[in-house]
Amino acid sequence: MGEVGVREATLPLKVLYDPETDILYFHFADGEVEEVIEAGDGVVVELGKEGRIMGVEVWGASRRGVMEELRRVVAAAQARSGEPVKRAR
Repeated sequence: MGEVGVREATLPLKVLYDPETDILYFHFADGEVEEVIEAGDGVVVELGKEGRIMGVEVWGASRRGVMEELRRVVAAAQARSGEPVKRAR
């Protein structure tokens, strides 16, 4: 496996969850998806030009405990900063 480069994230990151399908989606960038890679069991990564990560899907997010862990992390961040996390409308 090749070396993974780390780049600064482009904000705002969008996080979407569909309870009907139990899919959690992290949207990092707009643009055309050039390639889709199954990165693991139920994890799909969308790549754009030059291998830039455009989005990540986590299938079975609630069933795997990802949603509960995400809620815990967000609550801890809110408690530390004293500010609520902004939600998309």
